Amino acid sequence: MWSLSTNLRSNRLRLFLQHLSTSSDMLVAPPKVIASWPKPNYVDPEHQGPHLTIIVIGCFTISSAVVALRTYVRVKIKKNAGWDDWLMLSTLPLLAGITVSNIIGVYHGWGYHIWDNKPEWGVTCRLTSWCSQVMSVIVATMVKSSILVSYMRFFSSTATTLRQGTWIMLHIVVAWGLATALPLLPLSDYWNDPTRRNCINNGARIISGSIPHVLTDIIIWMLPIPTLCKMHLPGREKVVLIILMSFGLVACAASVVRLAYTYVILYVSYDSTWVGYNLWIWNDLEVNLAVICASFPMIRPLARMYLPNWGSNIFTTSADSLPMEAQPSGQKKMNLVLPEWKHDEESVPNEKYANIAPISGLDEKTELKVPEQAVHSTKQKL
Repeated sequence: MWSLSTNLRSNRLRLFLQHLSTSSDMLVAPPKVIASWPKPNYVDPEHQGPHLTIIVIGCFTISSAVVALRTYVRVKIKKNAGWDDWLMLSTLPLLAGITVSNIIGVYHGWGYHIWDNKPEWGVTCRLTSWCSQVMSVIVATMVKSSILVSYMRFFSSTATTLRQGTWIMLHIVVAWGLATALPLLPLSDYWNDPTRRNCINNGARIISGSIPHVLTDIIIWMLPIPTLCKMHLPGREKVVLIILMSFGLVACAASVVRLAYTYVILYVSYDSTWVGYNLWIWNDLEVNLAVICASFPMIRPLARMYLPNWGSNIFTTSADSLPMEAQPSGQKKMNLVLPEWKHDEESVPNEKYANIAPISGLDEKTELKVPEQAVHSTKQKL
């Protein structure tokens, strides 16, 4: 029984890989499938609503705010901005491009059934799809690179194993981004030529690019955990650091859901513009969550400044590491209050300071007087 089930699984895997290698482009439906579609409805076609537009605008707004706070903390408060911060800041124009592409796509076919798409929407629909794909890959590459660069900044040079692993992963991530971003040459064939004769096998390219994407996310998350466990920190602080660094797994979960929708579009349903509507929702959630989760741990000083009671228990950044002007406002300051000295006649014994000699060179209003014996003893020492 065990050998039979193993053979069935191996046969399914072989058929799946053969299907990947022989499918030229599963996004183009064959004539037999097209003939079975209902009559086009260009008057009042069914549409999935404005969900995609609302989500992409909301996600971009939150991502921009988080990255802006991160940049403020690193530049103004900590005063130690590095390449990891500039890489994260550079993702904002690309996120804006993804947002605009998705909104344009909604008005040119995305969210409609494939048979209700107007012929003049075809080029724009494919162009927005290509723009979103390429910019999403670039954003993912930049976010991963930013996290890896921050590892090399935050961990000491003695952690040689971590630094070597970080360098290896950095090369793998950059190579993955270059290999996945460009599906064909010339690029214009993607939206001008529906058959995409010069394109790499589109299904194999997307699936083979998405699986390493998820795996590298998991590896990058696990990379610093052994070093954190060896650090001489209280157990609670180690747990908090690991939790903060684990926020990236939320984006990884979104990647898995997006991969599932991608498989449905490529190998299950030819109604790509209808199913692709949800695909672009999860794609936008994925890239924005990656930026938010990678930047959120960097804004801990703000939590300590404006939420001192909550931040002091959860966030472990030391207040002494901040500049003086950035110290948490909720902490008590040490103010030295000196007693007032009463300069009246009753408070000073007249007989003790009877012989007073003025010090020359001072203004009459600020004349300072000292006992004559003190002046005499000072002259003897000189």
